[in-house]
Amino acid sequence: MANHNPDIPNLLQRFSQIGITLWCDNGQLRFRGPKGALTPDLKAELQQHKQAILAFFGQGSVDTSPSSPLNLSSFYQKPTLVSLNQVIANALENKGTEGNAIATATTTEQLLQEAMAQLKDIPDSIHFVPAQKEPMAIFLTGATGFLGTYLLNDLLEQTQATIYCLVRAPNLNTGQERLQTKLKAYGLWQETQGTRIIPVLGDLAEPLLGLSLDQFQQLAYAIDIIYHNGALVNFVYPYTALKAANVNGTREILKLATIHKIKPLHYVSSIGVFLSSHLATDHVIYEQDSLDHGGTLYGGYSQSKWVAEKLVSLASERGLPVSIYRPGTITGHSQTGVCSTQDWLSLTLKSAVLLKALPAIDTVLEMTPVDYVSQGIIYLSRQPSSLHQCFHLVNPYPCHWHQLTDFLSNFGYQIQSVSFEQWVQQVKNYTTESSSSIANILPILQAHGSGSNQVKFNSENAVHALAKAQISCPPVSSQLLHPQLSYFIHHDFLPAPPARISVN
Repeated sequence: MANHNPDIPNLLQRFSQIGITLWCDNGQLRFRGPKGALTPDLKAELQQHKQAILAFFGQGSVDTSPSSPLNLSSFYQKPTLVSLNQVIANALENKGTEGNAIATATTTEQLLQEAMAQLKDIPDSIHFVPAQKEPMAIFLTGATGFLGTYLLNDLLEQTQATIYCLVRAPNLNTGQERLQTKLKAYGLWQETQGTRIIPVLGDLAEPLLGLSLDQFQQLAYAIDIIYHNGALVNFVYPYTALKAANVNGTREILKLATIHKIKPLHYVSSIGVFLSSHLATDHVIYEQDSLDHGGTLYGGYSQSKWVAEKLVSLASERGLPVSIYRPGTITGHSQTGVCSTQDWLSLTLKSAVLLKALPAIDTVLEMTPVDYVSQGIIYLSRQPSSLHQCFHLVNPYPCHWHQLTDFLSNFGYQIQSVSFEQWVQQVKNYTTESSSSIANILPILQAHGSGSNQVKFNSENAVHALAKAQISCPPVSSQLLHPQLSYFIHHDFLPAPPARISVN
């Protein structure tokens, strides 16, 4: 096997974070991204590492291109991670998995060995003495992501602590600007809180989080608690491309939590760690269910999150104070509608408006507003009873998929419910650039977003605990979706419906 450049996963992560997708097409390196994102310097870096990137993609078992030739018909008829897993499994029968340490299809038993190999730097026995005062220094990863920005805001609102934020940037000023820009973009920035945000220049994919040993030690001494929300999210990359940020990064976080003083760790995982092909429809997964479910996980992202969560769970068994949070499909703010435009539901809505159609699918639509997830995590993390517990932050009041057509129609869009076959043909016939990107990435993102639809996630522990603080999740309805549609229109992601144009 070729000796691949160890910096390639880090390079892929950096490009992904600025919206550039790389893939291999018949031996050629291709890319797609926002206009102007590929600067001359980045282009030169790609050229320099072109052969190493192509060799790295060669480790994957499934074509890395956005339009990889998978048979998606069965997936679209039941759009869940379970059905997508089966599509990938079928492709593996022809492609094989030789040369990949963690194959595209891997059992939890094999993944456990991967997790155990990461434990050598974690003490066998950890003694934690709870602090008698509120934390004054908090470390947060993933602060520039959608959920992470809201976590940062809620930590600023609900604590008096200084928030140390791991951020990729060439200098402190740029790091501070990145964090401020995200807060401003979501209408959350408050000038008076700026002095409490401290950028920590680093990288989850690097040893010691990209810090020097002295910097790492100083950070471990300064902070009182850790919120680990950061991850590289990509549903095409193999495990090898995601391991550095998602697995090794979590290992470094555990190191940080266990040196100088023991620090509670609040880890944001994914419901995808349970979505394996052996689960039957309507199977119920409870918050304290073991990760060792014996099933097969497909795709690098779910695998990397499984290994990372298992690492955190094993550290918890050794005495580290840990809480684990598994969000559902994170969608726009329940009141303002502020949301990401790159998640599966946003792209689904855009395709519906462009095509004036949605496929008639027998599935469930689950939407969990970002404010419910963020407020839930912060509240639960401040309760001593939450330590060594897991919480499902999913919407307990989903609706059937067909109601999405009604929600859009009530807003003024002319949407038809069409058969799956008709919808696929419409996607193929629509040839604009925007529709092309939707057609390429929607299958993966839609599967992720609706992965909880056929497998049910019980969230009684979270719902009961949050009720004490009067934090509740609004049901999936027109009232929940319409602010998000208004946000899309205001930011030119969607055209206004004809009825609203005539009124204005």
